[in-house]
Amino acid sequence: MKKIVLLGTKGAFAEMVAEKLRLAAENEKYPCEVFVLTFSDLQKLRKINPDIILFAPPRYRSYDLIQKICQNSVLEMIDMKDYAFMNGDSILKKICSYLK
Repeated sequence: MKKIVLLGTKGAFAEMVAEKLRLAAENEKYPCEVFVLTFSDLQKLRKINPDIILFAPPRYRSYDLIQKICQNSVLEMIDMKDYAFMNGDSILKKICSYLK
C-alpha cells in the first residue's frame, strides 16, 4: 500500500483534492492511503513515512526542508491545472509514473 501525502494549505480545498485522488485510486484499484498535511504538520511526515509527497502550488519553496525530513520519499509538484480542477485521475496517473 502506497502512502501519499498532499502538502498544502489549511482548508477544505486540499481535502477535496485528496478525496478526488482517493476516488480515482479506488476506481483504478490502486492501493494507497492519502494524507493531507499543512506546513505546521511537518513533524508528522516521519511518522507517516510517505512514498510520495505532492506539493500543492505554490508550496515548492520548502522543497529542501521536506527533502531533509523524508529523504526516501519522492517529492513532486502537483500541476496547477490538475490541482485547481481537482483532477484526481490525472494526479493519480502522474503518481504512478513517479513511483515506477
